[in-house]
Amino acid sequence: MKYLPKLIPEKSKVLPEYFKPRPGKGKIKPEKHKLAFSIVGALFLVLAFYFIRHPLLFILLGFLSFISFPYGKKWMERKLVFKLNPSIRMSTYIAFIALLIPLSIHYKAVDKETGRIARLKAQQEQQARELAAKKEQLRKDSLNIFILAAESAQNDTEAAKLQLSKASRFLLTDSETVRYANLERKVINTAASRYFKAKQYKKALNEYATLISFDKANPEAYYQRAYCYYKLGKVREAVSDLNHSKDLGYESASTLYNKVNPLKRRISYYVTRCCDGSTSSAKGRGACSWHGGVCNWNDPVYEEYRKY
Repeated sequence: MKYLPKLIPEKSKVLPEYFKPRPGKGKIKPEKHKLAFSIVGALFLVLAFYFIRHPLLFILLGFLSFISFPYGKKWMERKLVFKLNPSIRMSTYIAFIALLIPLSIHYKAVDKETGRIARLKAQQEQQARELAAKKEQLRKDSLNIFILAAESAQNDTEAAKLQLSKASRFLLTDSETVRYANLERKVINTAASRYFKAKQYKKALNEYATLISFDKANPEAYYQRAYCYYKLGKVREAVSDLNHSKDLGYESASTLYNKVNPLKRRISYYVTRCCDGSTSSAKGRGACSWHGGVCNWNDPVYEEYRKY
């Protein structure tokens, strides 16, 4: 109910002093209410985005911000079908702030703990990266030490192989593997050549076999192993390796092949040889009668062959 001044004549008032406005108790203008609540709404909105990581706080502060602005106030009044006067809004603020204070304290503690865990995790990850870097550097240093030791011990096959065996435990990248493989071939090739020149064919054969396992298109290795087989009396194996070497285009293989597995002759069958050099299939009288007669009734015909 709205108070209407001067509704009762002055002379008819029972308590004329009661209805006079009291000094200092005048109403605040609506424009000032809107401005004040808008400022409060802006503060709540800033706080809502500050706590956006926590949905509950974000929703509560967002609601307070919404009803503080004129549009939000009118929307709530339409939905709730009553007027949100300043007293109701202030009561709502007080109730929500009473709920927000413990929530904000709780979430502040949660944020603090989350930050501590994040810092601890970052510190652990940094330590893990530093440890991994140290291990990687140690691996590289160890690999280089054993590779250099193998290179310096190439004249001592067993020592070089021992260093290569140790180096193999530290291989990781493709480039390191290629470097290791090249050195290993070099060491084995040096050992094979030394054994071969010293006529230690059994040891040389094993080294050439290893070289062939690395590269099955190495014609020289097949040739050298064939020679070792030949010297050890294993002709069949020598011939097999020489065939591989010839197929791969190694010219010297043909010479050794003919020596190891030479051409031989054997009688295939016999023919009747006429005196003019022709042959006859007849066996009785009249054979070679038109070719000067029979010069050899059992002339052998030979064929060439190889044992292997």
